[in-house]
Amino acid sequence: MGTLWSEKEKRTLKRIWKSPKPLDSHIHLLPGRSVDCARAYGRSIGLPKKQRTHAASRERIVQLMKDKVARTGSEVSKAVNLDRKTVRDLLVSLIALDKVHLTGEYGPYKAAYYQFGPTPAGKPKLTRARPEPRGEARRRAMAEAKTEEELDRLLDAAYRAPARWWPRADPVVIAAFGAMVRAEAVQP
Repeated sequence: MGTLWSEKEKRTLKRIWKSPKPLDSHIHLLPGRSVDCARAYGRSIGLPKKQRTHAASRERIVQLMKDKVARTGSEVSKAVNLDRKTVRDLLVSLIALDKVHLTGEYGPYKAAYYQFGPTPAGKPKLTRARPEPRGEARRRAMAEAKTEEELDRLLDAAYRAPARWWPRADPVVIAAFGAMVRAEAVQP
């Protein structure tokens, strides 16, 4: 159980909540509190969900791209002075709005090039959206499957999909299991 929030901390949290910047960029104003703790407490006292407002950033990207020059996400992030993850998310949202389109992936590292305007007629709409999380894919598979075999096939496809959150073995745990197996093998 954590410590109670003081009135000063509550006022600071409310002030941070109104800011368009993310909560983690202001968490230093609440020493001893984590971002997750501040977010949970904000929700518990009735503050609305903190939105990530990037309307101005999105507009800067649109203004940059209006010259119709194809650029990589890295080039865009340097030009508008934002981190690459934010720029990538904004470019994906602009693709969904049909303001920017993906021209393709080029070079040895498959760099994606983005260009202003909707996807040209006759060309497929390309996207670099993140893969669907496995939990959502699993729920959808369970809702759509009519037979047990179809459910197994859909779940297998969901679990084979690329995703970074898929749990990886902890090397410490693996080493501990290895040591236990070796210790059992040595004993008569």
